[in-house]
Amino acid sequence: MWTGARDEEYLSKGVHKTYTEENLRYSQTIPLDMYEEINSGTNLPARSTSTPRKGWSTNSSSSQGRRLREQDVPLPGDQGAPQPASLEKFLVEKMKTLGTAACPPYHLAFVVGGTSAEAALKTVKLASTGYLDRLPTKGNKGGQAFRDLEMEGRLLAAARKSGYGAQFGGKHFAHDVRVVRLPRHGASCPVAMASPARPTGT
Repeated sequence: MWTGARDEEYLSKGVHKTYTEENLRYSQTIPLDMYEEINSGTNLPARSTSTPRKGWSTNSSSSQGRRLREQDVPLPGDQGAPQPASLEKFLVEKMKTLGTAACPPYHLAFVVGGTSAEAALKTVKLASTGYLDRLPTKGNKGGQAFRDLEMEGRLLAAARKSGYGAQFGGKHFAHDVRVVRLPRHGASCPVAMASPARPTGT
């Protein structure tokens, strides 16, 4: 159906009304930085997808976060929460699994969090192309997505020390690294990695 309205806004208002007025638990956590999180208190942000179809019809779906499937990569840590002692090591290990098979130097991107594994994968694809470069660099109580510039710098340094690279040694394993942090469901924390095949400068 064609509503002629801002569907995402009204879906979010519906989630807010339901979870603040009814006896339901709050499951969404929002990051203030990479590791500090708070409960949203409203079960927002909600994940909603609207797909236009011929004849002004729309197929919509929404999700309040789903547990990871077996083929998704779980993040180590208590209750799915990112932990300083393990997160960076985990991301470096996953980065090294790329090896040189996809022809480095890479433009690497990581996403930590997301209301679903699918949301994390969509975001990491956008981040890897530079589409999200203008995101804020810190979180807020509204649950905004943000880039973690400090983590990006540490992962780029790790890439340069990895020993991998195209003819030039580990320094050129990656041109750059982008790390995006998203809100997540309290039961899981999806992690996504992308290394797009796109032209790179010398």
